[in-house]
Amino acid sequence: MNRILTVIVAALLPACATFEQPARFSLDAYPGATSFEKTMNMVNIEANQARPCPLNTCQSALPTRAELAAASFIDCKGYVMRKVYALQDLGIGADRLRVATFELMDRTHAVLVVDNRYVLDNLDGNIRDYGEYAKYGPVLAAIPGNLMARSAPQQAAGGSSAKEM
Repeated sequence: MNRILTVIVAALLPACATFEQPARFSLDAYPGATSFEKTMNMVNIEANQARPCPLNTCQSALPTRAELAAASFIDCKGYVMRKVYALQDLGIGADRLRVATFELMDRTHAVLVVDNRYVLDNLDGNIRDYGEYAKYGPVLAAIPGNLMARSAPQQAAGGSSAKEM
C-alpha cells in the first residue's frame, strides 16, 4: 500500500512543481526545426511553469508587466501575457503577436498566436498550428498597445537576435 501511495505522489509532484526562475537550458534543448520554433517552445514551456489560479479566476483582463510580477497565481490571460513579454524581450514585435479567445469547457480561454500560425497554450506544452484551433471558433485580437510599451529588445537565447528569426 505504501509503495502505491509513493508512486501516486511521485507521479503528481511534477504537476505541482513551480519555479521562480526559468531553467535557462540551451536553445538546442527545445524541440523545433528552426531557432524561432525552438525559441517559441522555450517560452511556452517556461511560461507554463507559473502557478495556475484555482478555477481560472485570477486576472479580469490581460495583465501588465507589473500586475503579472505581483501575481501569486495566473490564469490563461496571465499565461498569454507572460509569453508576450518573454517574446517581446527577445525582440519579437507586437505586430507578430495576437491573443485568441474561444469557449472551452464553458469558460472563455485565451491563447497566444504568433505570426497567425503558431499557438502557445498554457493547456499544452507543445506549439500547435493555428488551424488546429479552428473548431473552437477563436476570435483574434491585437495585444493592446499600452501593454506592449517597454525598453529596447534584448539578445535572444543562444546569442542570436530575434531579428534573425
